[in-house]
Amino acid sequence: MATACLTIIEANGKEIAVLLKDTDGQSTGHGADLKLLLGGDEAAADIFSCVRLYPPKTRNLGEQYIYTISVAGGNYHLKVEGLSLLYPYLESQAEFVVLYDGNITDFDAYRTDSNWRNQ
Repeated sequence: MATACLTIIEANGKEIAVLLKDTDGQSTGHGADLKLLLGGDEAAADIFSCVRLYPPKTRNLGEQYIYTISVAGGNYHLKVEGLSLLYPYLESQAEFVVLYDGNITDFDAYRTDSNWRNQ
């Protein structure tokens, strides 16, 4: 099953890029890979091999997750939002809920996935 996601890159509080990944976008997939990559694991760099670049503020590309990466106090900050399960197929009513918002080193992909499923 394809799970699309957006990865938003921010610098100085401003959105500078949006990346779309069409598959493996759940927190235990792309989210866990982001943690490895931003933690310095070079083997995780291939997670961007099938990603398309879009202008800032691009949304509604079929994403089920949104990952926002920024730098705060010299540390990577990650915000993970998941499509609300209340309206999974009604795009006009779609809303995202925050599943995680904190330091990348404290990110637990499995707990985040569980939070999404138990909303």
